[in-house]
Amino acid sequence: MIRWMAEHKVAANLLMLILLFWGGMSTLNIKQELFPAFELDLLVVAVPYSGATPEEVEESIIVPIESALEGIEGIKKMTSTAREGAASIRIELDEGSNRKLIQDEVQSEIDRISIFPDESETPRITAPRIRREVLNIVVYGDAPNR
Repeated sequence: MIRWMAEHKVAANLLMLILLFWGGMSTLNIKQELFPAFELDLLVVAVPYSGATPEEVEESIIVPIESALEGIEGIKKMTSTAREGAASIRIELDEGSNRKLIQDEVQSEIDRISIFPDESETPRITAPRIRREVLNIVVYGDAPNR
């Protein structure tokens, strides 16, 4: 093969040009992101409850939500926080589970709960995304203030 290419220089150059063109066209299909985002196996349920003590938040918000979510497959662990005026439930999912499907199941289970206090707001379920900066640029120099 090498001997044949050495004897037929036009074919070798033509093959080289085809490969260069093909490589150049492939670079147009490469996905580029300035700030790459990735998804965590995590859901967060937040429920504002104005004027409530942490004990009231735990009894009237956290306990009903935790008991409603116990049977959902794909939930690895739940961590709840009761603060004055708000409840937060952090739901860790099994690795490789379908986050959107579990989020829909969590939403429907929470919607079935009818014993929330009137003063509490509607629970918000979010799936946090992490965005990390790739590069920080700092410009420094003597310049007049504008």
